[in-house]
Amino acid sequence: MPEVMQFFNLPHLWLCLAAIGCALGSYMLLRATKERLALLLLWLAAFFMGSFMALLDPFLHNWDERFHALVAKNMVAAPFKPMLRVNPIIAYDKFDWCCNHIWLHKQPLFLWQMALSIKLFGASEFSARLPSVVMGAFMVVLVYGIAKMALGSLRAAFFAAVLMSFCNYHLELISGYNGTDHNNIAFVFYVLASLWAYLRYTSNKKLSFVLLVGIFAGCAVLNKWLVGLVVYSAWGINIILGARGSEGRKEALHLLLALVTSCAIFLPWQFYIFHAFPQEAAYEFAFNSRHITEVIEGHKGSIFFYGRMLPVYFGWLAPILIPYGCYRLCVAGRSGAANKKVKVALFVIAGLITVFFSLVVKTKWPPYLFPAVPIGFIFIAAGVQGIKRKLEGMPFIWGAIALGCLALLFNPLRIAQQHNPGIPGRAARVHNTAIYKQLNGMLPANVKLVLNTNSFEDLDAMFYNSGLNIYSWMLTPAAIDSLERAKVPFAVFKAHGQYGVPENVMKYPLVYMIDKDLE
Repeated sequence: MPEVMQFFNLPHLWLCLAAIGCALGSYMLLRATKERLALLLLWLAAFFMGSFMALLDPFLHNWDERFHALVAKNMVAAPFKPMLRVNPIIAYDKFDWCCNHIWLHKQPLFLWQMALSIKLFGASEFSARLPSVVMGAFMVVLVYGIAKMALGSLRAAFFAAVLMSFCNYHLELISGYNGTDHNNIAFVFYVLASLWAYLRYTSNKKLSFVLLVGIFAGCAVLNKWLVGLVVYSAWGINIILGARGSEGRKEALHLLLALVTSCAIFLPWQFYIFHAFPQEAAYEFAFNSRHITEVIEGHKGSIFFYGRMLPVYFGWLAPILIPYGCYRLCVAGRSGAANKKVKVALFVIAGLITVFFSLVVKTKWPPYLFPAVPIGFIFIAAGVQGIKRKLEGMPFIWGAIALGCLALLFNPLRIAQQHNPGIPGRAARVHNTAIYKQLNGMLPANVKLVLNTNSFEDLDAMFYNSGLNIYSWMLTPAAIDSLERAKVPFAVFKAHGQYGVPENVMKYPLVYMIDKDLE
């Protein structure tokens, strides 16, 4: 297959090989009971794999990475004024998230993280993706910790964590290829961290873990919205099922303290934006609520939408291994092999997310179920653990099942196809991006306005170039006349494809024609 051969000629393939090597080394250390060193290598494996994915495409992806990257870059200079287009010179719809000025379409925490990376390392695709690479690696360690508490087995926990490391859907979010990309990675990281902190609390009741639950859950909300508080549903049900008397009252107070901490994290931003940008904030809050009752932007599907997505999230063995793993967890719970509260939390959170987005929310969108995916890997690991115990004398069979599960989940053929240099339009994106990266150096010092990029590629060009105002269309004749009266110079890309250059622009006395051909 030619796309596979081109994929394996990629210059960053060594990162993928390093990830596999670290994963194998981590397993050997775990067998030698050197758990901390094993976890370090496991984190490195996930970091290398995420870095490999983040370096596959030398351009910003259409939906939604280019929007997130540009807003994050603009936040470097104005962290409390999220802007898509810093200096719009023509009329725009303030409620149109693709083309407006004040951009409140997402909560800000993941954008601040991206902004910090861009400030430290400059405006590049990798710097925009780096926070997702780091958080994706820590998600793997969190999955290991949660699985260890749930399954009571280091090797089963390791398997769940390795599945997370090589999950195709997870990796494509890190790469920016899958929609909502870095927003979803940050959201699920904080949801998973809040779950880990709560499960640690169940075993020691330390106040520090109460505060960590509150901080992480608050950060989850500050990335997406109220689904980030899902850990409290598991905590509340565990209190109802188990706590009695003074112990129950104490735990309820701890839950309340954590919830207050969460509110202290995410509410100040909501008050701020309603004060600073009242119209935009009110619109976005109403728009987000409409996802529950309406199909937004054509993202529709039946109640079975996410069931059909299981092979995408987990590989083709998931429909068998996840139900079997759930059964094994229930059996282990009755035998006392693992903590009951841990299992209740896993079932409540995974079940609540699945039911809510399948039965209640009208808009269907693959990333919505992603917070339940890490828990799904723990169920799969429980299923493989059960198979291993039944086939203890036949290691080749259960080993083949485990490797097959991992291979189907990683799906290198899909990665090769989606990032193949021969994909129609990809070469044009690479070519145009290379031009945009040089744009500031091509223009006279007094030219700060550029016209006639491809649709939405104006966002890419503004990400790579500070101080430029760039549009992917031509201004109206009246706007051109206004610029001429003010003696404003501007640059124009030559006619390409459907993007022509009108005669009034060609005759503009202060026009600068960019001597590069966009594709």
